[in-house]
Amino acid sequence: MDTFYTQSICDRCGNQLVARIMSWFNGETICLAYSSKESQIKEKLKEQGKNPGQYENCGYIPKI
Repeated sequence: MDTFYTQSICDRCGNQLVARIMSWFNGETICLAYSSKESQIKEKLKEQGKNPGQYENCGYIPKI
């Protein structure tokens, strides 16, 4: 059962979800703070000459 719309806690930090987004990397329901961190990771991947698109739904957060 999909809990995206009913979940009230961030899967990463455990804080209350005021707004939610699905993780780009692994499908977790995350807060906006962690969404911002994922955006930073995607930018760093680009800077390293990697294609962030190949990491979409990869199941883990890439180490950079």
